[in-house]
Amino acid sequence: MSKRDDVSRYYDSNAAVQKVVTYSFIVNIVGSIFTLFSSGTFFHFIILLQFIASFINILFSWLTNFIFFPAAERARRKTLIDNAFDLDTTIDETDGYYNNDLSPSVEKLILNAFESIYFTLNLSQKMIPREAIKSLGAIIVLIITLNVFTTNEFPLIVLQVVFSSSYILGMINLILYYYRLKSLYDDFYKCLIAEKTCSDITIIYLVSLCVEYEIIKGSQQIKISSKLFKELNPKLSANWDKLKTKCIYYHN
Repeated sequence: MSKRDDVSRYYDSNAAVQKVVTYSFIVNIVGSIFTLFSSGTFFHFIILLQFIASFINILFSWLTNFIFFPAAERARRKTLIDNAFDLDTTIDETDGYYNNDLSPSVEKLILNAFESIYFTLNLSQKMIPREAIKSLGAIIVLIITLNVFTTNEFPLIVLQVVFSSSYILGMINLILYYYRLKSLYDDFYKCLIAEKTCSDITIIYLVSLCVEYEIIKGSQQIKISSKLFKELNPKLSANWDKLKTKCIYYHN
């Protein structure tokens, strides 16, 4: 359990923006359903509400993807390096975020990355059913939009197509993210636990996997649910404490 994690404030800011995305998503879903049973002035009010909700959703999704989330990830990378090599490159501090007590070294960096991959892999797996429900909702919105609205509401149709597509593609992205993490996890597990190899070539290979992990996070920009993390953190931390003791670095 982390005793201090200054970087969490960056993720909290991102989570606040993400809440706006979630609420606007819900408003859009509910609005789409209401369009099936409304007419006249109320129908046009719902259309306006959906237009605003879709615009806000797309705007705040952009903010989290390109401003808030990258800032949080950048801060996390700095503390990762600081923790692994006992450096002081940032004012942000962490204490207990990484659950291993190795001395500052490349090995500590590798184990920190393995831990992060373990947590992210399990959390992303739990996110898939939830995101599938969102994607289903987005598909429903798209179907309703294409069947209810006319060319007079063309701007809304365009927004809804973009809105729905972002969630459908986001679901596909999450699944790809999970399997890429699974591949990384398997490679770490094979080297550190199954085969327990610590040659220079293996260390170089594992460092390259650390870099690949950061590239995957940066390119696919999957935001792990803060609520889900807090919910599963005790269990995952306990399992990690058992797993890490099987690593070669605890048997030298």
